[in-house]
Amino acid sequence: WLSHADTASSIKVEVYDKDAEIQVRKRLAEIESEKIKLEEVIGIYDTRRKNEARRASEIQEFKARQAEIAEAKRRAEEEAMREAARKKAAAEKAARIEQKRAARGRYHVFFLVGGDHVDDSFDETTTCVATNGESTILLFEHADWAWTSGLPKSLRNKLNGRSRNLPKPTYVALGTEDRYYIRFANGHAQWVGPSSLTKAIKK
Repeated sequence: WLSHADTASSIKVEVYDKDAEIQVRKRLAEIESEKIKLEEVIGIYDTRRKNEARRASEIQEFKARQAEIAEAKRRAEEEAMREAARKKAAAEKAARIEQKRAARGRYHVFFLVGGDHVDDSFDETTTCVATNGESTILLFEHADWAWTSGLPKSLRNKLNGRSRNLPKPTYVALGTEDRYYIRFANGHAQWVGPSSLTKAIKK
């Protein structure tokens, strides 16, 4: 519209362009619509990004869990193999022990001084028995030994209080006049006897 006012001091003229206002409002509406659409696109993208991140995290957790399961399975299989090997080794060792026991015999008949003590000490783990008629000594699988009274003093001193960390005795023989021969697991031997015995041993 066109308006004017007459005053003594001035004349004010206002011109209003209706078409221009309509165009501005239309453009503002278009901008607002584009903004809404853009926000929707951004929202969709943000949701998609979050979903992908969550999915990637889930996949990573799944892979980590699968790796843990595989490692646990591997350790269990290795432990089962070790246990089977231990059982096999134990069975083979037991079989060898049984063969040795069967070869050396499991039973005894004797008439000895201190026979009751010998009878009480003798069992299937006994590996060696030596006697001189007055004293008897027994060796066992578990690196132990037992004897009756009258054992040669020097032999008794070697065994009495002997450390279990030292090689165990594996063979012993007794003679008269406090003579004896004893051999240990490391192959070393000690004896008391005539010179002919020393010569025979050192051949």
